[in-house]
Amino acid sequence: MAERNHKQDEAQSGQIDEIVASAVARALQAQIPALQGQIVQQVLEALPPQAGQTSAPGSASSKPLVHAVANIHAGTTKKKFAWLIGRRQ
Repeated sequence: MAERNHKQDEAQSGQIDEIVASAVARALQAQIPALQGQIVQQVLEALPPQAGQTSAPGSASSKPLVHAVANIHAGTTKKKFAWLIGRRQ
């Protein structure tokens, strides 16, 4: 009987692990695109100006590029998380 209870506990634990992993993946999927955009923006702002550059990194003229790069990364990340969620279920 104790062995049976132990197996049930393990099965429930596995289900809980899958639920938690899925919830965490969904939460990260929602947050990572914005975080990536912020990281890219901060990195560009931290770079020293290059010779002949007309605007500083992170200026208004670079924002469309930053946004496009963040969107590319976000799409890749969403695919990875979708794969992870599908694999765990």
